[in-house]
Amino acid sequence: MRTRSDPAEMRRRLLDAAGDVVLKQGLTGLTLDAVAQRAGVSKGGLLHHFPSKDALIRGLFTQLLDEFDAEVERSIDQSEPPGTPGRYTRAYIRASFASDQRQHDLGAILGLLVGANPALLDLARTSFARALARIAADGLDPVRGLLVQMATDGVIFYELLGMQTLPDEQCWALFDELMRLTRS
Repeated sequence: MRTRSDPAEMRRRLLDAAGDVVLKQGLTGLTLDAVAQRAGVSKGGLLHHFPSKDALIRGLFTQLLDEFDAEVERSIDQSEPPGTPGRYTRAYIRASFASDQRQHDLGAILGLLVGANPALLDLARTSFARALARIAADGLDPVRGLLVQMATDGVIFYELLGMQTLPDEQCWALFDELMRLTRS
């Protein structure tokens, strides 16, 4: 007798498989057949959860954004009471500088699609607007909060686009300066 798997767990498994395929074979290797094989499911099983390759890519991109949001929440310093000015902004900086290599590499590959795919661009805009709103309400000078977010995002996007990887000492000096700006 077949047991029915949890739909959320199956979606996660399929998205993890899609991420693995993208990392190993690039976007051109991302096919429904490759993902189904990697996940150990039939193509029909994959199509039940993601009816098209575009839906799969959108799911993968959404998962990356959600994972980043969760990392920001985990990065909140619990020793700081809620309402402490800059508390969320500091967590945003920590999460941005601490993303794991898999997320970083996958984000770089999927980031290339954003300009060509309006649906992904809308997801990215919504995610960044939410972060911007939280930073604006974080008790910092609004211009300073915006400066910190834009600088933090700039470092990450520079690396995601492969334009430049900062040496560790520069990267951590920038991290320290951004954190300092949230405390002044």
